[in-house]
Parts: sequence; C-alpha cells; structure tokens
Amino acid sequence: MGDAVSGEGVMGLPYALYVAGNKNTILTLWSISDEVTVEFIKKGGAYSKPKYWAAFVLYGI
Repeated sequence: MGDAVSGEGVMGLPYALYVAGNKNTILTLWSISDEVTVEFIKKGGAYSKPKYWAAFVLYGI
C-alpha cells in the first residue's frame, strides 16, 4: 500500500535483500497457491504448465 515511487516495488525488494547479503531471490509476479507451488517444486507433472510457473522470477547474480 502507499504511493508508487521510482526504485521501489518489485525491483526494490530484491535490491534491498541483495544489499542485506542475499545473492538470489525468487519472487512471483502474481499470487500463487502454496499447495500448487509445493507440488510444482516436488515433481512438476500437471503443474509444469506455464500458467503455474510463469509467475516465478529469479533476481540475483
């Protein structure tokens, strides 16, 4: 919530985590079900379709 300010938001969070010592961050671009995420990470299967994994973005080095 709040005002949209340049340098904040989705790009600001990974940078803040990087400055704090984190090298890689996985974020999602939209809300993802926890249950679907666990199943996708475990085995893919029916959840290997892009509609389930396309939201994941890796920021890092």
